[in-house]
Amino acid sequence: MTIARPFLMFQGGIAQAALDLYFATFPDSHMVRVERYAQGEPGPVGSIKVATFTLCGREFMCSDSP
Repeated sequence: MTIARPFLMFQGGIAQAALDLYFATFPDSHMVRVERYAQGEPGPVGSIKVATFTLCGREFMCSDSP
């Protein structure tokens, strides 16, 4: 079965701050997996390349747009 996941894209390197706010606000929410930009990649080092997380038990994905 194919599952569609909403995907959020942030500008300005704020994905982690947004996730921190979501996790503090919504119950049953947590990070599932995160991959961060490394030195020499297009985004700022340490910003989120792609993350999978849950909010209220539903899975989402997000990234920081370089």
